[in-house]
Amino acid sequence: METMMEHMKMLAIAVALLSVAACGPRDDAQAADPSDALAVPDPAVPIAAASPEPPSGAEILRSLYALESGDGTRATADDGAMATYWFGHAFELDGQPYFTGFTSLTAEAEGTEESSSTMEPGHVAIGQVTMVLGGDPATWTTISRDGYVGEFGLRNQAETIDASRQATSHTTPDGRLVLAIPTRGFDRGVAYAAYAMFVFNPEGVENQPFRTWTYAGTLPAGSDNDAACGDGAVLTCARSVGTLTFEPSPDGGLPRLRVAFSGETVSGPGEVRPLGPADAGVFAYDDAAGRYVQ
Repeated sequence: METMMEHMKMLAIAVALLSVAACGPRDDAQAADPSDALAVPDPAVPIAAASPEPPSGAEILRSLYALESGDGTRATADDGAMATYWFGHAFELDGQPYFTGFTSLTAEAEGTEESSSTMEPGHVAIGQVTMVLGGDPATWTTISRDGYVGEFGLRNQAETIDASRQATSHTTPDGRLVLAIPTRGFDRGVAYAAYAMFVFNPEGVENQPFRTWTYAGTLPAGSDNDAACGDGAVLTCARSVGTLTFEPSPDGGLPRLRVAFSGETVSGPGEVRPLGPADAGVFAYDDAAGRYVQ
């Protein structure tokens, strides 16, 4: 029995030696093949952490109005006023990442007969919370809150965001940013496109020393009366599209805005004409009015 066990051991050793000889020596490249073992991170190489997500609509409403939102988009105050998360915009200025959450707030509960608000009837107040990203680890830090940067809207509703178009912006040499947020509307069978304009002024330049953001008016950017024209049987059908461009100011201040139109406009009963360069709208910032005017 012992002789047989010894014979089996000798046979196993011989098979192992033959297998090693058949494989031959490994060169350096084979020995360094990373597939032979699990990779171990080099502790000397830093691993970039993902930037945190901007705050949610619910967080913006809580920060500005101290109101809790069940759906993350709106909340009701004790007096019945409705606060709504309107638009979130992430951007970079002078290498610094920013995020602004815009909001709207009605003056009072809809249907209230009397109001102490000084806003135009049917308007909502535009608010904002602005944050910067920084630190290690990176976090969003609030630098500005403002419950009133202007007012707009109709029937206690903010202008409707047009998700089919992108927001666009222009940075000025004096450190400001002009932001155009695409909006849309509908009235009496006509669909309207527009841009709600805002000026970001982190350093208090010129006539906006106390507000980080200022609403600067809404510009028309096209229309379509397809819903009302009845294929021309009721009204003359016409559709136009406006394209916004920024024209830098010679003095380095706020730019001029040009809205160039393509498509057609009604020129008379049953008649249309093509839109061209002469139909463009050119807007300049009016310090006295606090907005862009044509």
